[in-house]
Formats: sequence, C-alpha cells, structure tokens
Amino acid sequence: MTRAEERMVARGKEPSHEEQMRAASEMETKQANSKKKKWPLITAIAVVILLIAGHLVIKSLLNPEKTIEAMDNDFQKENKKAFLQHFTYDKKTQADDEGFYHYIEEQGWSNIRETLSLLAKSVTSEDNVAPVLDTEDNTIIKVSAEKILGGLYQKVKFEAVPMRVEVSNSISDVQFKTVGKTVDLTEGSTTFIGDFLPGTYAWDAVIKSSFGKLPFEGEMKVDD
Repeated sequence: MTRAEERMVARGKEPSHEEQMRAASEMETKQANSKKKKWPLITAIAVVILLIAGHLVIKSLLNPEKTIEAMDNDFQKENKKAFLQHFTYDKKTQADDEGFYHYIEEQGWSNIRETLSLLAKSVTSEDNVAPVLDTEDNTIIKVSAEKILGGLYQKVKFEAVPMRVEVSNSISDVQFKTVGKTVDLTEGSTTFIGDFLPGTYAWDAVIKSSFGKLPFEGEMKVDD
C-alpha cells in the first residue's frame, strides 16, 4: 500500500480509483528515476574496467622480457630465421640468418641474453642507446626504447648492428658480385660493397682480360 493509500485509510476512507492510479504512477516514476541514476554509474565502472584491462594487455605485449624469452626459445630450438626476426636492422643491410645465429652462438648467447635483459630495464629513450659488445669490443646489438601512444608506453628495440664491408683489389678489370650486388673493381682500389650482418656470404667474380673472361668464386665470412 502506498503512502497516499495509507493516509486515506488512516482517515477512515478507502482511496478512490483515481487516487490509486496517481499513487501507482508516482511509484513508477520513482523506479524509473532510480534506474536512470544507476545506468551512468554502471557505464562508468565498465569503462574503467576496460581501460585497466587494456592497460594491462599493452604492458604485457610491450614487456621486453617476453621478447627476450621468445628469442631464447627460438635460439634453443635453432630456429635461425625466427631468431633473427626479433632484431631490427636497416632494409639495405644484407643478412644471413644462419650466419648470424652461429655468430651469436660463438659469442655466447647466454651472456648476451643476460646483458639484453639488464639493458632493457635501463633504457628510457631512442637517444639513450645501450650497446652489447662482442669479444673484440665491437658493438653487435644496440638496445633503445621508443615512446608510443603519446609517451604513455615505451617499446624496447633490439637493433642488430651491421658491419661495413669493403673489397680490396690488386688486379685490373674485375667484376665482383655478391648477394645481388655487382661492382666493378679497379686495380689498387678499395671499394665499399655494403653493410652486412655477421654471417657467411657467397661471391663470384670475373676477370676481364685479353684472353677472355676468367670466372672464380668463393665465400666471405663477415664477423669482425
């Protein structure tokens, strides 16, 4: 019984049909207003939950330890191509995934992995570059951090550092070819061939002489 009905009964009078309808309408209005107040609150809570969940997912995806763990899994499984794909390098750089794998193996992957983990925790920007050195103190990997999503998050990058390869020649009129690049060498000159990641690369050359073209071939190991 509504308060209006209770007041009518208290006065010793039964509420009329019109008064009963008005009382019911007042109750429905109060219930509707109550629901309207609850919906914005529920929506706000849902948005907060989604934002927190999204934040945790992004943090997990950008966790450098997960990348290093994936590197280690591919290294242990000797998945050479997948292992190299964890590192960034310039598109113009020549890469040999098998040679790069063996080079890292020779340098001691377990020590490199620990160094990557330590450096990943210390870098804060792309300008703050931390190097990983080989046994000859050459930089083989650079670790840096890239700010993303307006600086709210950072993504740690592992860049494989290439080596500059030059070819010296003591014979005139030599055409040298490797990994799709062809250069003409002149006697007594040193010619820049390109940037290469550590590895082993096939090459072939042709000596042009009065006796014709004399072809020969070989392999060059890029590792220091």
